Amino acid sequence: MPSNTAPNAENLLLGKGRLMFDRFDANGVSSGGYRDLGNVETFEITTEDDVVEKYSSMSRSAGLLKRVTRRRTVTLRATGNEFNAENLALALMGTVGEATQLATAVVDEVLSTNAVDGGFYKFAKLGPYTVVSLEIAGATPLVLGTDWRWIDQTLGIVQLIPGSATVLADLGEDVTASYTPTAYTAGAGAKTVAGGTESLIEGKVLFIGDPSAGPAMMVEVWRVSASPDGAIGLISEDFAAFGLQMAVQEDATVHPTEPLYRVTYTP
Repeated sequence: MPSNTAPNAENLLLGKGRLMFDRFDANGVSSGGYRDLGNVETFEITTEDDVVEKYSSMSRSAGLLKRVTRRRTVTLRATGNEFNAENLALALMGTVGEATQLATAVVDEVLSTNAVDGGFYKFAKLGPYTVVSLEIAGATPLVLGTDWRWIDQTLGIVQLIPGSATVLADLGEDVTASYTPTAYTAGAGAKTVAGGTESLIEGKVLFIGDPSAGPAMMVEVWRVSASPDGAIGLISEDFAAFGLQMAVQEDATVHPTEPLYRVTYTP
């Protein structure tokens, strides 16, 4: 517990801790529990007051007669480092999904209607693949290692090898692929994030402090509206991070005496 007297060096805070988020569904209902956001390097609370002031007009000193807070905004800011699908969906205002597919043979899928020398192309289905063949102009087979090569055999990305005589003879023609993809069933499919699809993400926040120095605190925030805060560096010279800004919303119905949030000092 912190000391109630000051000065006391034991009250100096060097914070660490775990940040958790319970994302509400479209009906504003809890998902059933908090989810740990992983390694969060910063977590901050900012309180901003919009005040109105009235000054005296009765004397040249024009003293302040009244200062009242007109409205208050409480904002949480967090910077995280772990890019699982759920965290990325928060940072991209999106939703988490799953890619599933059958292992049904695909015949003459059009990868492009305009073949270019050295062009890159992507299959519609996920791999790994069996029985893969590429053609150009609807009839001419392309030879692996001579006319085309794999870039990624799971995502299905191929490149036409620059300078291929076969490709050069049919530039601007269709490139087609025939292949058998891997089956991905529900629950075992590839995670997906549909970015930028949500106009509103709400939830509740739980912070459990484990400071390097100073008092340990638990912060409970009943309802927030989350949005991205800054860019995500998918190419960078350092570990990437994502930022979240969360506007605290009042919940006076359930918490009449603590409508915004509560801080509890760990006993």
